[in-house]
Amino acid sequence: MSEQVLDKLAGTLLTTARKRMEDLGQFYPFGGAVNRNGDIVEVNFNPPSQGRPTQEFIDHVQTRLASGARGGEFVAAGLCLLGRAHVPPDKKVSEAICLQLYAPGQSVNLFLPYERKDKKITYSELFRTPGRGNLFGET
Repeated sequence: MSEQVLDKLAGTLLTTARKRMEDLGQFYPFGGAVNRNGDIVEVNFNPPSQGRPTQEFIDHVQTRLASGARGGEFVAAGLCLLGRAHVPPDKKVSEAICLQLYAPGQSVNLFLPYERKDKKITYSELFRTPGRGNLFGET
């Protein structure tokens, strides 16, 4: 079941990320989670002022996701951010939408490489790698 839940969460996070890329050309890190009722909730960090470092966004979103995961509020959680990935098979470095997804006993990273030419964004094939650690408290 958790594989289906992670797929549903990944689809929602990727849809949101792609929409933000189309509308804004970028986005601040954000998260999402599946609650015990099966609903997907978005987790954001809204700082009081602009110009905050990206790491602060990541830290706040991860803290909120971990709290919900360990407290039993969430059955799956994920962090979405912009980064770089070594794209198989040639390991060429590309900008990518990056997802870190977690469920009890599972951790996976998904990468959606993209290339930007002027205002047009072209996406490559989605790929996954094993995740490390887990917001649910397991290793």
